[in-house]
Amino acid sequence: MCTLIVVHNVNDKYPLIIGANRDEFYDRPSQEPELLQVLPVAVIAPKDLRGGGTWIGAAQGGWFVGLTNQDDGDLILGKRSRGEVVRDMLLLGDHRAAAKYLASLDPLDYNPFNIVFGRPGAVFLCRVHHGLAVDLEPIETGVRVVSNDCAGDRYKIRENRAATGAYVWDDDGSDAIVRQLLKTLSSHDGGDDPYQSLCVHDDGRDFGTKSSSVVLMTGDGDIDYYHSEGHPCERSSMPLNRHLMSIDFHDLECEVVNVTDEDVETID
Repeated sequence: MCTLIVVHNVNDKYPLIIGANRDEFYDRPSQEPELLQVLPVAVIAPKDLRGGGTWIGAAQGGWFVGLTNQDDGDLILGKRSRGEVVRDMLLLGDHRAAAKYLASLDPLDYNPFNIVFGRPGAVFLCRVHHGLAVDLEPIETGVRVVSNDCAGDRYKIRENRAATGAYVWDDDGSDAIVRQLLKTLSSHDGGDDPYQSLCVHDDGRDFGTKSSSVVLMTGDGDIDYYHSEGHPCERSSMPLNRHLMSIDFHDLECEVVNVTDEDVETID
């Protein structure tokens, strides 16, 4: 279980805002966000110490990648780690390379997942599921919540609460945005079903929300990465983990390109 809240082109200063909860078994070890690489661009992400990959991260210049598992009830042991896909895409750092990488995946190698990636102004959702073609769709202006459904409304209560609570004003500053998202990620409005709440507590299974993140991206590619361990409902604030300054892409040896209709068609 996980939740990604994507606030796209709503706030003037931060055209891409991400709020995320990671829900996992309490005994699954992980490492707080740190730099995966420094050159040619800095990449920051937490690490899953069991699978070796990650579930969320950002790269200097305004590149974001985040993943939620698809809860279709058919978890198959021995599949490749889905966290490897996030790690690889963080290091790729551009739409065209990411599209080609996703098109090359064999869905049978992984348990099903959803992955969100892109930059302010061009953010996409990709679904990878057994027996289905890898598909890609743009995330339009507004608030989009990605939880653990491939399709349908199994987690409708949680998704509606996240979408409503994630509303930010166009002129809100970073402090107000982080406070609002932390409040939303801490929600226990799911009734008797712990998995309809954004902050999950299923102590009978030793499972629940293990960490929360907020990522703020400016149109110039500056990134503020906030992170807290444990249940967000037990936190009064979420500290800034790292600030990544934007860079001038003309100084890089690699070519940076925008996504095109042809790239999208390689996945359809």
